[in-house]
Amino acid sequence: MMISRVAVKYAPVVATRAVAARSLGLMRMSSVAFSSPACAKLNKSLGSELQHEKESYEQPPICKQFLADQTWKFQEVEGDVNMSITRQLPGEKTAVVEWQLTSPFNDAGFDGMEGEDPQGEENMEPAEATDFTVTVENKAGQGLIFYCSTAAGEGHRYVIGNCRAFTSVAEKESASSYNGPEFEDLDDNMQEAFDEYLAEVGLTDAVCDFIDATALDKEQREYMRWLSQLKAVVGGN
Repeated sequence: MMISRVAVKYAPVVATRAVAARSLGLMRMSSVAFSSPACAKLNKSLGSELQHEKESYEQPPICKQFLADQTWKFQEVEGDVNMSITRQLPGEKTAVVEWQLTSPFNDAGFDGMEGEDPQGEENMEPAEATDFTVTVENKAGQGLIFYCSTAAGEGHRYVIGNCRAFTSVAEKESASSYNGPEFEDLDDNMQEAFDEYLAEVGLTDAVCDFIDATALDKEQREYMRWLSQLKAVVGGN
């Protein structure tokens, strides 16, 4: 019976020591993993890329010029891909334009077509359009949402895809609400009227230029932030 009591008494101690030993082993493995030659190489590579990006970065002049006008209020959050500009309209209405960052290149060349090298940067084409929405809302929570894209060239800097109406917050935020027909299927007179309406709201060439510029600028700034975060984790600082 004494043997049994001794075994019971010291079993938890043995188990605790075993757990401690395993924890120490994991800590040593973790230390080795974060101090390996591969880790040091990655940290150096990240630092080199980050330094290159910082030295080459310059905010597009068009961004500064647009914000200096103060017609629209620009909003963004560090680490968030979304951006918006807001302005007050007559009749207690508010106009909000929203868009996201975009890559400076599209991947149209990476479809495996004959004669193309999927590894070659020469196949990458500059991104030419930025998707955005224009929401015009009154104080009663009713309004319109235009789904648009910027377009290259002079004369008309955007195209409308659809236009959706809403009469409540729930309808506005619903992902299953009807977005309306394809804009190009509408009567020509109706298309012209919608274009004039957006022009009155303030959707100008300057706004489209700002959307395109900030979409790329935001991507570059977030890329630098991403590099910095990775380097901090890998390098331990």
